[in-house]
Amino acid sequence: DELIPLDLEIPVVRAVNEEKVVIEEDLRKAPIDEAYKERALENGLLSAASMPIRKGGKVYAVLSLYSEEPHYFEEENRELLE
Repeated sequence: DELIPLDLEIPVVRAVNEEKVVIEEDLRKAPIDEAYKERALENGLLSAASMPIRKGGKVYAVLSLYSEEPHYFEEENRELLE
């Protein structure tokens, strides 16, 4: 298994580094890694949310959700994620 480099500008890495929920409402316009963006868009993914999971006070893992709809993780859905 390969580990994701912690210097990539992608939602899952930001969730680890910032220790908070990270939401990209529209991956087409997001300031993220171009290779990640290209793969997401090729698969029809337009929005993403990454939530850190803590164990012993530290980020242990990240759960990432994706949607084919832009702005899917807005107000009512954002509250559920945090």
